[in-house]
Amino acid sequence: MGSSELADRGRAPFTPEHSSPAAVAAPAGPVEGGNGKVVHYYGRGFGDAPNDVSAGRLSTRAASALLVMRFLSMAFSLASLLVMVTNKSTHLRPHSVKWTDVEAYRYVLAADAIVCLYSFAEIGLGFWNMIRGRMLMPETMAHWFDFGHDQGFAYLIFSACSAGTAVARNLRKKNILILGIYACDKADSFCQRAEISIGLGYGAFVFIALSSLITGYRLAKWLMSAS
Repeated sequence: MGSSELADRGRAPFTPEHSSPAAVAAPAGPVEGGNGKVVHYYGRGFGDAPNDVSAGRLSTRAASALLVMRFLSMAFSLASLLVMVTNKSTHLRPHSVKWTDVEAYRYVLAADAIVCLYSFAEIGLGFWNMIRGRMLMPETMAHWFDFGHDQGFAYLIFSACSAGTAVARNLRKKNILILGIYACDKADSFCQRAEISIGLGYGAFVFIALSSLITGYRLAKWLMSAS
């Protein structure tokens, strides 16, 4: 065995000539990355946040479209509510009829009122977000709140209008009678106004359903940015 080999055996195992794999692999501190950013060996660049807080926010165009959908859902639900609440026929004898005499029409009016108030509140929150640049509630809560309520109230008003449609159709076919006395041949104006109100309610459903698509997209962006 030569003297050089004996000298190699006598050296410490982790001298600069015999460095450990960890010492070779891991630089002691930050190094310059290929893109010009200062990076740690096991980490992101200092400018790269793992979760971008603004990633779940909508563009200005999408936020404006959402506000338009809110306004239209409020307008249609309010119009439906006003037509229904003023719907009555006082010329009929022996009893006048009004919207409270039909259970399904009460359901339509209640759903209209809920959607109208919700849309009005969301318009205010939308303007707050656009003016202040932040949401009134914590963002995670706001995203789930908007999407969940859009979905729930869309189902609510669609359910109410479906029930109203079934009753209106049966009244036209004389399968059922108002107060057990009148069909639509005698209470035609009452039936027409109820049908108009239901049609406007379907319009409110369309726009709140479109709102749920936008808020669902925003929620998906938020969840992906947080993962």
